[in-house]
Amino acid sequence: SAGGGDNAMSALGCGCTAVGRVAVSLGTSGTVFGKAPAAARDPSGTVCSFLDSTGGGLPLVCTLNCASVPEEVRAGYGLGRDEISSLAAAEPAGCDGVSFVPFLAGERTPNWPHASGALVGLRAGHLARPGLLYRAALEGATFALRAAAMLSLPHLSPPRLHFAHSL
Repeated sequence: SAGGGDNAMSALGCGCTAVGRVAVSLGTSGTVFGKAPAAARDPSGTVCSFLDSTGGGLPLVCTLNCASVPEEVRAGYGLGRDEISSLAAAEPAGCDGVSFVPFLAGERTPNWPHASGALVGLRAGHLARPGLLYRAALEGATFALRAAAMLSLPHLSPPRLHFAHSL
């Protein structure tokens, strides 16, 4: 039957009532969902086979680690959001080779409930640059959500997502 839960209502509220519309929700977790003609049929279970509030499909992917990941870094350095955001904006894309694997709470997409986060590529001086680690956390969470979103493509019609920027 047609859905009326939080994601179905979000889709309705943000105008994802036409096939081809896709929404991204960024919070503690990150979700990508869009209107489709029918429920997703994903035998792996990666793409949720929800229905939207109009009775159409609402293929959805979810990552457990989104805005909470950079928040961990911010809190760890004891900086305000404006200050650490300014520091991160001054850091280069790619973070001087530092990668933040954002699986602090395990992960749902992919289904790795026992996974943990990691910082890779650290060099001398990197830990003294809170903006660098904050940006690495932002990039890690973003790329994890993008990877999940790409898994939903076969279930969307038309099967494409447009990203404004890529690194």
